[in-house]
Amino acid sequence: MFNLYMEILKFLESCGGPYLVAEDDTCFNLAEALHTGRYILDRDESGEIRYFLDYWAVDQQDMELIQNGGRPLNVSTGNSVYVLDFGFKGQYRQIRGEIAKELRLRFPGGQGIAWHHKVKRSEAFKHYPSQRGAQNG
Repeated sequence: MFNLYMEILKFLESCGGPYLVAEDDTCFNLAEALHTGRYILDRDESGEIRYFLDYWAVDQQDMELIQNGGRPLNVSTGNSVYVLDFGFKGQYRQIRGEIAKELRLRFPGGQGIAWHHKVKRSEAFKHYPSQRGAQNG
């Protein structure tokens, strides 16, 4: 698992932006995601990582806490998805549809999706409180 952890960190760093230097939160969230299975990882034909994301399963009422930088007590059994970290190589429009499909499979009847750009600004918080939002996000 350590090799996968390091491979994903290097991949995220190669995506640039907020991942040029891995923050403590990113490292902790990645370790937790690999341990719990709350992540999506896709590779291309050559075995290189195409995209990676890790997430929490939270309840709708936790979204305000998350938006303000908090962590809900339960991040494993909620009815909504909060994407923690996301890095990709390739066409975002194609990847977005693949991710939405995978999340729908993992959360049938899910009640929404949200993510926070790593800058942690309030205006960067995106929340779609319906499953349809995951498709349009």
